[in-house]
Amino acid sequence: MSRVGVLVAGDGESKCAKTFTAEHLATEAQYQKDRLSRELGRIVGLAPAGSILSGQVLSLGNLMFTNIVTISAGNFFRGAGLYAERLEWSGRPKRAFARADTEPLRELMAEKDILEQLQTDSVGNKASAASRLPGALALCETAFCETIREEYHRDGGGHLVITDARNPLNIFARRGLVGSEHDQIDPLSVIPYYIDTPAEVAAGWLTGDYDEQLANIRHRRHSDATRPEHPITVPTNLIGDFDAWWDQFVSPRHEGVLAAPYHLINGANTEPAHTQWLGGKIVILAQDLFLSLNQDQSPV
Repeated sequence: MSRVGVLVAGDGESKCAKTFTAEHLATEAQYQKDRLSRELGRIVGLAPAGSILSGQVLSLGNLMFTNIVTISAGNFFRGAGLYAERLEWSGRPKRAFARADTEPLRELMAEKDILEQLQTDSVGNKASAASRLPGALALCETAFCETIREEYHRDGGGHLVITDARNPLNIFARRGLVGSEHDQIDPLSVIPYYIDTPAEVAAGWLTGDYDEQLANIRHRRHSDATRPEHPITVPTNLIGDFDAWWDQFVSPRHEGVLAAPYHLINGANTEPAHTQWLGGKIVILAQDLFLSLNQDQSPV
C-alpha cells in the first residue's frame, strides 16, 4: 500500500542559508527517526510476540518516514556546468540545452560522490557560464522536479523529501509537480518556508574579504531579481507568526491549496540555537503531518 510522504520546501535569496538549513532539518529528522526506532524496538522486545501491544507498536513503526532525502536546486545548475564541460571534452560543445539533456543530467547527479565534486570553485564557475545558455533554466528545473517526484514516490512512498531552491513553489507549478494526479505530490503534504537573510548578514558568514563578498551577494540577488526569464520574487503570502503558520496544517484546507510559507528572519543577532530550535519544530510538524495524512493506516 502506498503512503503519502512529506515535502519540505525551503525558499530564499542567494546565500541566505537555504542549503545549510535543509541539511540541519535532515540531520534532525534522522535523529528523531533513529530515536523513535530504538524506542519502538525496546517496547516490542518487552511485549510478548503476537500480542496486541506488539502488533500496534509495529504498525506505528510503519508510520515513520521510510527515507529522508535532501535535494538542492543549486546543485542541478552546478551539475549542468559539469555536464557541459564533459561534452566539451568529448568534442561536443554545448550552445544550448534541450529536453533530451534531462536524463543525462540526472544520471550525472546520481554518480557516486558527485555532490562533493559540485561544491568545488571550478565547478561553480562553470555553473555560472552554463546557466546563461539557452534552455538552462528549463533543464535544471525539470531535472530538479523529476528527481523530487521520483524520491517522493519511490517504493510506495512514505518519504521525507527536503528541498531548497529560489522560488520553489513557482518551480513546482511550472513543472506540474504538485497536484491531485497519481504521479504528482499532494499539496497538503507540502511544508514551505522562506529564509530572509540581509546581504550584510550573509556576507559576514562567508570567508574572505567582507566587502567583496557583500558586493558579490548583492550582484547575484539583483541579477536573480531582474533576469528576463522567471525573475526571483519574494512570496506575498509569508506568515511571520509561527503558531499561525502551524495552524494551517491543523485546520482543514481546501483540496489543492498549498500552505503559505513561514517567514524565517536571520538577523544579525539571530543565535544558532534559534535555528536549531526551529529546525526541530519543523521536523515535529513534518512527523505530525505524515501521521495525519496516513491515519487510515494507523493501528486501531
